[in-house]
Amino acid sequence: MLALASSSPATISHDYALSRIGTEPYRDFLLGHLLGYLNLTREEAGKMPGMLEMAGTHAWVLVRLLEWMDVEWSSDEASEAKISASVDDTKKRRWPGVESWLVKVLDFSVEDVNVIRKNLGATE
Repeated sequence: MLALASSSPATISHDYALSRIGTEPYRDFLLGHLLGYLNLTREEAGKMPGMLEMAGTHAWVLVRLLEWMDVEWSSDEASEAKISASVDDTKKRRWPGVESWLVKVLDFSVEDVNVIRKNLGATE
């Protein structure tokens, strides 16, 4: 939601880091569930770069995910042009991959994304 509202990396990182307060008591449970889903032991996961970090709430992880989404999901120029044209040009789209992911993967319409952005106060 913060990415759709074109929030800064610092704002998103701070908000995400606050979620650690709520999830810390359940960290081992959540990690165990993730490892069970992936059929991995803690030892095996520890050897996989980034696996234990992914199960935590390190603020930088979410920013890196948003950066990856920009690379991965905003590469289709036709879809990007359609989404870009529907967004108020006076507002810079900071995280275009999030919007493209919503349209391309979750099958939201461009109009749906614009309604969400407007409700978040991201467009005029």
